[in-house]
Amino acid sequence: MRMAAVSPCGCQPEGSGELAANVCVMPTDKPRKTEHAGSAEDGATSPARTLRMGMNAFAKPPEEYLEYAVRHGLEHIEIDLIKDHSSLVSFRETRILRLAHDSDDARVSLSLHLPYTKNFSSRNPITRWRNASYMRQCAVLAGRLGASHLTVHMGRVSGFPVWPWMRLQAIEGLLTTLRKVLPVCQHHGVRIALENAASHASSKEVASLGDCVEDFLYVFEREQSPWLSLCLDIGHANTNSGPLRFIETLGHKIIAVHCHDNMGAGDEHLGIGEGTVCWRECGNALLRINYSGPYILECFKEAPHEAAQQLHDAIVPE
Repeated sequence: MRMAAVSPCGCQPEGSGELAANVCVMPTDKPRKTEHAGSAEDGATSPARTLRMGMNAFAKPPEEYLEYAVRHGLEHIEIDLIKDHSSLVSFRETRILRLAHDSDDARVSLSLHLPYTKNFSSRNPITRWRNASYMRQCAVLAGRLGASHLTVHMGRVSGFPVWPWMRLQAIEGLLTTLRKVLPVCQHHGVRIALENAASHASSKEVASLGDCVEDFLYVFEREQSPWLSLCLDIGHANTNSGPLRFIETLGHKIIAVHCHDNMGAGDEHLGIGEGTVCWRECGNALLRINYSGPYILECFKEAPHEAAQQLHDAIVPE
């Protein structure tokens, strides 16, 4: 949904390019350019832009959402691979070709959301090997669909309690997995976007990796591949470090944004404006870094196009 945003200096936004889906993806040395953030220096003096609204295909197959997206001006669909109707093995040759063609024809860009249930930071080497193999297959599928990126949760670590050395060991396990997958991503022109996690203060025995800015600083310092980036989940960030700190610290890595609200204590996926997220400030901060990727709505009760309008009203000054 191309909706105008206004910068703090009163600039009028201007549209960004579309991602064209390609069935055959040739090796490339540079990530696709339609989903990346600009530099912070561009900030308030950058040309005006528009908000690229998107949605998550979770409850139904992505094919059933394409017409809806076009009808309501949504420009991106993130395919969640957790359900049987959209699992990795459900994508056979005919389906891949048809979805790549239809999304390209509809001018709707795609991304894949890997199941959050998979622990890509597992300390078990066999589990880690299997998960790396799964992620590589997802990268190949994304390339064939013309998808821009894989959205990946960093994983979790358990202990009684979870000691800092356990968390560090798990992050190193994640890095091992990523280094086995990133060459495949480069070959197929697909980025990995690590998603920040919500905090779960009620549990001291399980910790979600990626629930603080420091986890990402550690990962990005040790793996500087241009194919590794960040999916900023604003709702998740509202339960820990805060979305503004993520944007100010890691803005150059953000290629996708998930949008939903909460009261700051749990991952509630409320409608935009129903919680404590500072949406206007987040919008201004993303504008300052010249962010041009999709805003993917993940509100449980609102239809995506309704949530998109709520987000527009919350971010854009009247």
